[in-house]
Amino acid sequence: MRLLVIEGIPKKDRFREGLVLYEFLSMTIPDKVDFQEFEGSSELHSFLEDYDMTEIEFIHLSGHGSVDGSESKFLLPKGFLRPWEFPEDCFEDCVVTVSACELGKKSFADPLIEQTGAISVIAPQREVLFIDSAVWFLNFYYFALHHEFRPGDAFNRIDSQLSDRVRGGFQYWMK
Repeated sequence: MRLLVIEGIPKKDRFREGLVLYEFLSMTIPDKVDFQEFEGSSELHSFLEDYDMTEIEFIHLSGHGSVDGSESKFLLPKGFLRPWEFPEDCFEDCVVTVSACELGKKSFADPLIEQTGAISVIAPQREVLFIDSAVWFLNFYYFALHHEFRPGDAFNRIDSQLSDRVRGGFQYWMK
């Protein structure tokens, strides 16, 4: 398996981007995608401490984001995780993609990389609409998983094609 989609959007929300990505990608590459859904931050934290990431190349976090000054949070229906609250080295050697408004900023991406051992973080810097995020990430994974593009090359290709068509201002952060 190469992609783990983690859904943190409340079930009551109509638009659950992580679920859409999983449903689509599992039709085209069923053996390369897994899906996990979480309501609470402690539940997600425990899962990340115990999950074996050795076969995972990409982690996709789908949720809401909050940036208040220099404090950034990945929001879940019940709670949140600041970047330094993720388990240490839980995303070691993985590319983390985050579909959550504003979390493509330095205040979230840099400490997340440092805390989790991620190779890179891709996320929107501004508010992003559901459809824009779903289209952006489907295209990204199309190149990264179906055509074996390196993550940076897939990002550059999608960003050059879609940056003036989708909201969000997606950003690529590396170690």
